Amino acid sequence: MYSTKKPPKVSRVMVGVLDELSKGMILYYDHINRPTVGMRHFGESTPKKLSELGLIEKRSPSKNIKYVRNGYVISKDGLSFLEQYRDNNGKQKKETSLPPSKANDSSPATQSQLDYAKKYNFKIPQNATSADLSCLLTIAERRDKPSTERDKEFARIFGVKLNSQYIGKKGLFNCIKWELDDPSRDMDLLCWFIFRVYRGLVEGNINVPIKTPKDQAIKSIAEQFIENDKIMRSIYKYEGMDLIFFGTYIYNWTYEGEDWEKTYYGGSKATTAYKEVSLSLRIQML
Repeated sequence: MYSTKKPPKVSRVMVGVLDELSKGMILYYDHINRPTVGMRHFGESTPKKLSELGLIEKRSPSKNIKYVRNGYVISKDGLSFLEQYRDNNGKQKKETSLPPSKANDSSPATQSQLDYAKKYNFKIPQNATSADLSCLLTIAERRDKPSTERDKEFARIFGVKLNSQYIGKKGLFNCIKWELDDPSRDMDLLCWFIFRVYRGLVEGNINVPIKTPKDQAIKSIAEQFIENDKIMRSIYKYEGMDLIFFGTYIYNWTYEGEDWEKTYYGGSKATTAYKEVSLSLRIQML
C-alpha cells in the first residue's frame, strides 16, 4: 500500500484519470484505439505508466485490454495513492465514490463526507447514508441532475439495484449499462439502446405509443440486430451516460443583458449502431 512508502511521481493528468476512475468510470480504448475516460482522450503513455505502477488494473484480467468489453479500473493501490496524494497536497480528503450499485446502502454518512459536502452547500437529508452522500456529492461535482422516478423505473425493469434514492441521472444510466454489460444480457442491452434512440427520435415526448424498453415493438427490432456482431460491438463502446441523449444540445440564456450559450454532448450519432437502429425505427415506427 502506498501509505507506507514514498508515493510514485505521476502527472496531474494521471491524477485526474485516477480521480475519474475512483468514481466508477472505466478507462477504455475507443474505435480508433485512443485511451478514453468519459469524453476525454489521453496518450498511450498515461495508461501504460499507471498500469506499470499498479495504480490501475484490467477490468477482466484474462482478456486483452482492447477487447470491447474490457478496460482499466482503479486498483486498491490506486485508491490508496489517490488518498495520500490528496492529503500530501493539502486538499480535504474526499470519499471515494463507488458506483452507486456497489456502495453500502446501510452505513451512515462519514464525517469526512459531511465535511466535504459543506463545500457545495446542499441540504443533507436526515439520516443520510454513505451511499446517499456519495450520490449527492457526485451530482454536485459532475454537475449532474437528480434521476427521476421514470429513470428509476427503467433501472428496476432491468433488475438494477440502486442503493440510494438520490442517485444522479448519469450515475443511474451508468449503472444500467454496467448491469447489462454481460454477454448473457445482450438482448436487454440491445432493447435499452433501441429504446434510447427511439426516445431521441420522438424528442422526449411522453405521449407516444412506446413507453418502455420491454415493449414488443422494441423487441421485434432487437431480434433483427441481435446476431449482427458489428452493431453489438458498436453498442458496447457507448458509456452508460452516453445514452441519455444523442448528438449535441445547445442551451441559450440571457444574463445581465448578454446572450450566452452552452453546448452539451451526448452519445455519438456517427456509429454503425446508431445509424442502423435509427433508420430501422424511422421506417417501421415513425
